Amino acid sequence: MLCCKPMQNEVSVSEPAQQQVAVTQQTQQQSGAPMGAPMAQQTTNTNVTNIMSVSGLPPIGPAWLPQVEVAATIGKYGFDVTGNMGHSSEKMQVRARDIVVRFVQKTDVHTGDGARIMEPLNSGKHVFEIEWAKELRGSLAAIGVAIGKTPMQMKGKTCLVGDTSTSWGFDIARRNLINNKKVLNKRYPEMIPEDRGIHIKIPDTFYAFLDMDPASGGVLSFGSADRYYGEAFIDLIRIVGNEPLYLTVGTNTPGAHIRCTYKGSYTHAIMQSERDANVALMNALPSNTGHTQVQQSTTSQQQQVPVPMGQPMGQPMQPPPYTGPVGGPPPGPPPAGYGGQAPAGDGGQPPAEQAPAADSGTTEQL
Repeated sequence: MLCCKPMQNEVSVSEPAQQQVAVTQQTQQQSGAPMGAPMAQQTTNTNVTNIMSVSGLPPIGPAWLPQVEVAATIGKYGFDVTGNMGHSSEKMQVRARDIVVRFVQKTDVHTGDGARIMEPLNSGKHVFEIEWAKELRGSLAAIGVAIGKTPMQMKGKTCLVGDTSTSWGFDIARRNLINNKKVLNKRYPEMIPEDRGIHIKIPDTFYAFLDMDPASGGVLSFGSADRYYGEAFIDLIRIVGNEPLYLTVGTNTPGAHIRCTYKGSYTHAIMQSERDANVALMNALPSNTGHTQVQQSTTSQQQQVPVPMGQPMGQPMQPPPYTGPVGGPPPGPPPAGYGGQAPAGDGGQPPAEQAPAADSGTTEQL
């Protein structure tokens, strides 16, 4: 952990840094990371991409961000406006599909109350824009994910999200990553050299990125307009299994006003990978089975079928020459594997030339 100088000023993470984060950087190896644990890494070790902002998407984020299809309507994923389906605490007033307010007396800080997006997010890649003013956060304010059976109200001073074993929360007031009431990372995002001498605060508007494609293992990360914070929680798919997973907010601050706007998703990766697997299977079949070779949809190089050294491509394999005793084989049919003719000997007649054995496999370039 870098040591900070005495605080000189106060800025939010979204304000421009002296040196912008690199456009594409190498992903840190995740081997050995415990399930659900935060990735203890600096932003400089995170695979990020920097793109132009399109239709409200953040300009920087995870590598898959440019593939996101912008949502046609904010109503695709949102809070339950009916309030009677158990997706929010009775103290959380849902004013629109993207707005929730903790509508209580100013002294009511003895319960942690939450609200979750009513549609589960167990596949695909998703982007949410979060608007949560710093003056309306108080000391306990968290956003993250939780499975369906997570309670939406807890007694005591709690931010709820991350204070159960079935929820994973980013406390934006204290910059903590929490699960099961345990602080997994006390400083998220990690500090970079440009942060020396400043007091980092999460800006009023930031973004949540949820990648639930099987290839990723399930990753929740966050970022702002000027910085991608990196991976917060990993391996969520293995942890939740078949349980539905929901984006969830929680706080005990009276008057907390939270807007969660669904910005878009990318869900083609699974279908594309399945198609490519089927294509590879078809192309691996022998050419004489009647199957037509299918062209790969990806740009990767196609594999070549290995052939013996010296064997021309596209030709049936020839049997090896005869290497038996001098004078040739005994009278009768040539031994198996002998492709030549038996020389005339005592009582022997040259047998008819044997046709080369056809190879049942293909030697074409796939």
